[in-house]
Amino acid sequence: MHTPAYLEANGSRIEYFARGTGSPVVLLHSTASSSAQWLALTEQLCARHRVVALNLLGYGNSSNWDGRGPFRLQHETAPLDALVRELGQPAHLIGHSYGGAVALAFARTRPHLVRSLALYEPVAFHLLRGGDARDRTALAEIRRIAANVRGALRTGHYAAGARHFVDYWSGPGTWAMMPPGRRQAVVARLPKIALDFHATLHEPAVLSDFAALRMPRMLLRGARTTVPAQRICDALGKVWSDARQLRLEGAGHMAPLTHAPLVNALLAGFLEEQAPLAYAARSPEERRIPA
Repeated sequence: MHTPAYLEANGSRIEYFARGTGSPVVLLHSTASSSAQWLALTEQLCARHRVVALNLLGYGNSSNWDGRGPFRLQHETAPLDALVRELGQPAHLIGHSYGGAVALAFARTRPHLVRSLALYEPVAFHLLRGGDARDRTALAEIRRIAANVRGALRTGHYAAGARHFVDYWSGPGTWAMMPPGRRQAVVARLPKIALDFHATLHEPAVLSDFAALRMPRMLLRGARTTVPAQRICDALGKVWSDARQLRLEGAGHMAPLTHAPLVNALLAGFLEEQAPLAYAARSPEERRIPA
């Protein structure tokens, strides 16, 4: 994805790739992935947008977490804050899975920096707390997956933990079909995978905290996804009755990769509807990012 750039925020060095000109779009990848998952979407959008795909902490050549205090989503949103301010105007945010959870946290705490929000199955597991019996079942399920990852780290069985993680999200047998190099990359990222689970399970925000978001929103999900992802999308859908909500038949949690042409077309269409000319026509004072 061309030449990387870097930014420093709160002692972390974040790698990102930027292309194009126009209203900024920031792309946030899933756990165990990287900015490379957005290559095709970047090509599709860069003619009309400044597209920035960053590597979250511990991915690509971004810094690992410094280990101070418990890991929280705010460790991911701080560099994102610096990036958007560097871009000079509010950005469209697109996030998948863990990247969607980060985008949600950023939009909740810094809504003035977010022009629109498009999410594919954000794994905001904290939204399952305090729900009904189905939410409690879903929360117990994802806690078991997280515990399996932690157990693999504790016992040194990294490959087994990585296999369980991959097959849970992508379907049984996916790990066996992956090339060795890709398997090794996931195994190497297992410590960060555990941190991603911790952050999304322990985020203090509750569902009502997201009801006040008013920027244009789109929420995508697959019809063949996991129960926790379904329940999170159901919960957000209830408080976002005015948002665009779409269910993709035949798709699972990893649809931004397995069904990329369809997902990318939906994301590009959503951005096209956000009337960039109307935003550009605002006064310089209105376009300036508030402190």
